[in-house]
This record gives sequence, C-alpha cells and structure tokens, in this order.
Amino acid sequence: MKRYITLTACLLGWAFFGHGQNVHWGITGGFASANLSTKQDNTTETTTNSGFYAGGFAYFEVNSGFGVHSELLFAGIEDANAILAPILAEFKLTDQLSLSTGPQFNFSLEEIPDGFTGLSFGAASGIGFDISYDLRLKARYAYQFSNSFTGDDDIKVRTHFWTIGLGYRFL
Repeated sequence: MKRYITLTACLLGWAFFGHGQNVHWGITGGFASANLSTKQDNTTETTTNSGFYAGGFAYFEVNSGFGVHSELLFAGIEDANAILAPILAEFKLTDQLSLSTGPQFNFSLEEIPDGFTGLSFGAASGIGFDISYDLRLKARYAYQFSNSFTGDDDIKVRTHFWTIGLGYRFL
C-alpha cells in the first residue's frame, strides 16, 4: 500500500508541478455513479449508487494534439466518500473533441473494516468536448483492477465509476 501512495504522490507531483509546457488549471464537477461488484463462488452481486464529484484539474499541453490531464476529485456517493485521482493521456481528435485514458487511484474516506483496503487502482477512459475555450463537457468510465477485499476467502470486491460533468478552465 505504501508503494501505491508513493507512486500516486510522485505522479501527482509530476503532473501538477512538472515540466514547463503550457499548463491549464481549472475546476470540475458533475454526476457520479458507482457500481460496487462483489463476486464469490461464481455469483456476482452488483449495487449501483449515484452522487456527485467536484475538484480541480491540471492539463499539461505537450503539443497541439496531446497532453497530460490530471485531476484531484472528491466524490460523494450515497453514504460513501472518496478521493479520485486520475492521471490521463489526452489525445485531441479535433479542436473540440478529445479522448483520454490512463490510471486512476481511488482513496476511500470511510472507516475501512478488517479484510478490506481503502486504496484501489484501475484504469479510466473518457471523451471530452470543448464547448468553448473555458468550458468543457466530459464523460469517463473507470474500471478498478485491484481487489478491495484483502481477506483469505476467494472474494472479489471492485468499484467502477461513471462520471459526467463540466470543467471550467481558469488559465
């Protein structure tokens, strides 16, 4: 777990304070949906809850068609709160349309019961549409690779996120 925290801190530090390319900062927020999937003995049970997310982002433009987009988000979904930290490679398809993909780290802000971990790792992919220079519409799906259950039984617990929202760029 310390490796994940160290890796996340390094990647976020690089993303937020890294190289001197064109950097854009802003805020983002919108609708969030979490699908909790529990698999045990060839039986899968899925629960879906919805809520919101809000936070900030930094976009580092490497060239006119590619950049690194990182976010630090608070997600409030039903009775659970978490921090979501995606670090995405963003590819511009047109001046307004882009695709993004990359790792996402999730940190639970709830009390973690025995046999579970509060840190998860997965991959996120999404699409973005620039309504104007300052305003952006985006949708993303994040799939959790790591198992949140750390006990001895053969149980797999994962949370997958859908987010749809707006971002406002300051710079």
